[in-house]
Amino acid sequence: MISPLELCQIIESAFLPTRCVCKIDGEGRMTVNLYPSQKGHASFFVDGIRVDTLSSIRAIANLVSELRLEFSQKGLPEHSMCRAVRR
Repeated sequence: MISPLELCQIIESAFLPTRCVCKIDGEGRMTVNLYPSQKGHASFFVDGIRVDTLSSIRAIANLVSELRLEFSQKGLPEHSMCRAVRR
């Protein structure tokens, strides 16, 4: 099992150079916020991701791929999604 801290670090680094912040609540649900600009507020976010379904690197890679697709459909710049690693 991947620790919550490690899981967040993997997901956050997958979106570099875009600032990404992951948080996991006490119920084991993750929120991912992306800050594609320097304005300081999240332009894109997804919440309610169940952490217990992210027990393998393949599951984490699938999550990042799905998030990239969702964010790109909402206008996130392509250069913000240059590195890879839902439910």
